Amino acid sequence: MACIGADETKYAFDGGRSESLMAKFTLVCSACERTHEPSEKAQRCAVCGEPLLARLDLSEASWPPSPGRWTARFRSFLPFDSIADELTLGEAGTPLVRARSLGKELALRELWFKCEGANPTGSFKDRGTITGLLRVRALGLSHVGTVSTGNMAISVAAYSARMGLRCLVLAGASVPAEKLAPLGLYGANIVRFDGDYGDLYYSSLRLAKDLPVYMVNSDDPFRIEGQKLLFYEIVDQLGRPPDVVLVPVSSGGNLSALLKAVDELLDLRVLSKPPLVVGVQASGCNPVARAFRNGRETVDRVTHPQTIAHAIMNPYPPSGARALRALRRVGGLILDVGDEEILAAQRDLAAKEGIWVQPDSATTLAAIRRLVSDRQVSQGHSVVCVLTGHGFKDAAALGQHALPAAATAGHQELPALFERFAWS
Repeated sequence: MACIGADETKYAFDGGRSESLMAKFTLVCSACERTHEPSEKAQRCAVCGEPLLARLDLSEASWPPSPGRWTARFRSFLPFDSIADELTLGEAGTPLVRARSLGKELALRELWFKCEGANPTGSFKDRGTITGLLRVRALGLSHVGTVSTGNMAISVAAYSARMGLRCLVLAGASVPAEKLAPLGLYGANIVRFDGDYGDLYYSSLRLAKDLPVYMVNSDDPFRIEGQKLLFYEIVDQLGRPPDVVLVPVSSGGNLSALLKAVDELLDLRVLSKPPLVVGVQASGCNPVARAFRNGRETVDRVTHPQTIAHAIMNPYPPSGARALRALRRVGGLILDVGDEEILAAQRDLAAKEGIWVQPDSATTLAAIRRLVSDRQVSQGHSVVCVLTGHGFKDAAALGQHALPAAATAGHQELPALFERFAWS
């Protein structure tokens, strides 16, 4: 892989602290391959407008990773020379839990759940947020922004507080006030945008371009570098690559990150062939799945999105075309599942495995059920479902389930209650 320069470049920050970037990467357009200077604040190609990626020089990387925290274990797979432990919140290293009953139900050889809700702010976003904000520090900036209605906003606000950065969150006007309230605790500046939320992502990049503000949005190239470690970690935890890995799709950033990890592990010959990578959307907002099904290279906007899986309800995903290109290159696929399937999967993950997730996370279980039923996945395969967020991030979804009412009892009724319970 190409390497620009030979010397380490340091960028001063906050009068004393500094982060370093080794010149072991090029900023390259994910579509037209045009290169950009590493010092640029660019995130999308100046020629074709597609997302940039940080193409690393992995000539000195080795597998398996070295022992220790992820900041040391995977350092050779990142563009950063070092990551100070004091800047982390304990992200990554999330549990990979083997299914107890659902694997038997599907007759799969192995069914695993990668529980990203165990990250500090309750979702997968933390992996990419820390590396995205390290890029902000490396560029010598102190102001960061993000466009989000939920998980991303909380993650960027939390890590901004940790790193001493000023944070701006741009959210849609329709987002409930209670969903934005936690951001105030982190000291974030919050703007409820009254307009086309689908265009806000592009507006934010344009407005920040000539200001000392860096937008850490979902598909920022340095967010992707942290996010890709999800798949590195799965391979490391299993001791081998899975046959199938499923991930929910919103902006396309997380799927693109996972596919970048697959490409890198193929280059390093850790993988002899790619696993079957499956992206999953909700049927009520499925622009990438629809484009894939129709053989399209670009995605069209969904005009009236409606799904219980609010966290992946992105009507015009900025990395949709990039995800399609990468997915087709490795022979993956993307499908969509309905709300009833999602709710059934959410309920079964809790009741049968003890794992409470957001509805969007449950899409991966719904999808593997579909793939096994359609015989697109063999029952002899090893399967990993990525569960992107903890259930407490969308507790309102509980209202969609018929939950048992709590019994009421005084001291006199307790003996009979215990008897009924013991013999039920």
